[in-house]
Amino acid sequence: MGKRYLIGLDDAWRMDEWFADLECRGYPTAESFTHGLPKGSGGAVIVTSRGESVIRRMVGEEYVIRPQLTDDNCWEIFSKAVLQQGKISPDDPIIMEMEACITKNCEGLPLAAKTLANLISNLLAE
Repeated sequence: MGKRYLIGLDDAWRMDEWFADLECRGYPTAESFTHGLPKGSGGAVIVTSRGESVIRRMVGEEYVIRPQLTDDNCWEIFSKAVLQQGKISPDDPIIMEMEACITKNCEGLPLAAKTLANLISNLLAE
């Protein structure tokens, strides 16, 4: 039995020359990227990115997975991030009025919840 592996590429922003060169050799990028890795041994490559087009080119359309959190999960992440900022309380009446709008705009993405928390905390603290 082959060895198992897990390769993680976190926060890929763009295709650089090295990776783009794989496409120039006549193979789809996703296929050429995994060409030298063992097949059928239970290995995996995980790529995270804010740009879905980067992911599609790196791993192929059929393997793109968007994490979708519930509104409650997004609100929990948002609230914790606001609390960590320490500039305002997550129970602030203004924040509470915006809960539905905030969770809707997060679209189930944890990074969006955290980013909104940082932005709103800074704006309300001024």
